[in-house]
Amino acid sequence: SRPDLGINALRAGSWLVQRLDEGLAATFDKVDHLYDLPRSTFEPTAHRAGVPNVNTIPPEDVFCFDCRVLPHYSLDSVLAFIDAQCRRVDGTYGTTTEMLVRNRQDAPPPTLTDAPVVELLSRAIREVRGVEPTTVGIGGMTVASPFREKGFAAAVWMTSAQTAHQVNEVCAIADMVADAQVFAHVFMDGV
Repeated sequence: SRPDLGINALRAGSWLVQRLDEGLAATFDKVDHLYDLPRSTFEPTAHRAGVPNVNTIPPEDVFCFDCRVLPHYSLDSVLAFIDAQCRRVDGTYGTTTEMLVRNRQDAPPPTLTDAPVVELLSRAIREVRGVEPTTVGIGGMTVASPFREKGFAAAVWMTSAQTAHQVNEVCAIADMVADAQVFAHVFMDGV
């Protein structure tokens, strides 16, 4: 083979991964302590082998990023930044870079911390469970998202063993009963 006759897609892809890894975090760097993770994250994750052996210049390079973006930013602005870096790598290496968005979920406007539903739920948690709730955004899609998309203020709450989406996920019956008592209190508030 003649390495000098081809474009090394791995080299170009590595250059692009580096620029995205550094540039996304530096450009979309707001911090909001309302969220459990107070900043956006941009993580290179999967990478596919370009060739099955070690002595061939790879003609393509495929990699993925997981981007979790605070709602302060539009996903269009993040994608525009990525596209600009793709065009930059093409100009530098003579490649043709294609971006594919596998999953996109634009965040609806967040529920305000002083919204009536938040105050009502917080009061019920205090009175039924005897704990002081904390208002936190998780920066991801929740069961409240479709309601917020329709313009409703919505809040999500539950007692959790912190095992969701993991091996041996559990939910204690006592926690479900206590949560039901909180929700009953919410529905009966003011009656």
